Amino acid sequence: MIKNLYLVGFMGVGKSTIARALRRRIGWELVDIDSMIVREQGMPVAQIFAERGEEEFRRIESETLARISEGKHQIISCGGGVPMRQENIRIMKENGICILLTASPYVILRRVEKDTSRPLLQGKKTIKGISGLIRERMPYYEKACDERVSVNRRTVRMVVDEIVRRMTKRGYVQEQNREQSREKTEIREPGGGRRKDGIRGAGAQDLKQGQGWGSGESRATGDRTQKRPKTDQRLRAERKSKNGERKGD
Repeated sequence: MIKNLYLVGFMGVGKSTIARALRRRIGWELVDIDSMIVREQGMPVAQIFAERGEEEFRRIESETLARISEGKHQIISCGGGVPMRQENIRIMKENGICILLTASPYVILRRVEKDTSRPLLQGKKTIKGISGLIRERMPYYEKACDERVSVNRRTVRMVVDEIVRRMTKRGYVQEQNREQSREKTEIREPGGGRRKDGIRGAGAQDLKQGQGWGSGESRATGDRTQKRPKTDQRLRAERKSKNGERKGD
């Protein structure tokens, strides 16, 4: 069994959201590197960049990654720049499996266009700007990753299913965890249908409404849905029908 699962990918692909859903699925501890840095440094990432510079932030990031990686059975959500350092790639290779999450520049732009907390995107919140940054980073991402999973036109559930399927195939987790998770995150609708529930964090409300990720972009849910019967309308129609029959009599 591997020690840790690392999630890497460009800003806005949904690493934190997927990490939370994976925690519920396989029961491992969740660690978000950026959140840990913010907590320990007492300031947002953007402020660290502004006051100390990117190089100092990367040093802190690498130190935090190395320290976290000493643990086991952790889902580690990495900042978008983590794989840019060879030292970080080595740490991840030695201590677990690395999953690369990918998304189209359009999807990423929809998710980050109103986010002011990402200093590296300043002046680059366009399809062209994001595409250029992805091209620069992709060789490092591909060198770091063991598996690659696209989030395009997929709900959180679908992405997590794919990751767990691949981990199960490698023998890293037990498939039974999938069924246990579904019992916790689904409740039955009248008539036997199912509704997603228990998804917290960014994009949660949109996910329940069938969109997912908080981007406002429609996604295929991958689930069979049932139309709810229009009970009130049917009752009114039946009453009108009965009244009509009585008047005809």
